[in-house]
Amino acid sequence: MSRYKYCGPFALQRTIRRWIVVIDGEEIPFNKKNLALFSASCALANGLEVKLVEETTLRQRSPAWLKVHDETFRIDITNQINNQQP
Repeated sequence: MSRYKYCGPFALQRTIRRWIVVIDGEEIPFNKKNLALFSASCALANGLEVKLVEETTLRQRSPAWLKVHDETFRIDITNQINNQQP
């Protein structure tokens, strides 16, 4: 996990990434991209419907943890799945 970095005079920000494999509607979260890609390629090789999503959370906090704000967004990266046999 990344550390907090300065993004303003007093504000700090951390970036948290997760990769989510959606297999037939069921979401499976991963902390490492290579494991998510391997799982998605295995499911695709078995003929299942697969979608790969990268979820990024930007967590901003003020000094002394007075205010914490999370902004989460998802990016579809299904095109990065290799269609090879594992």
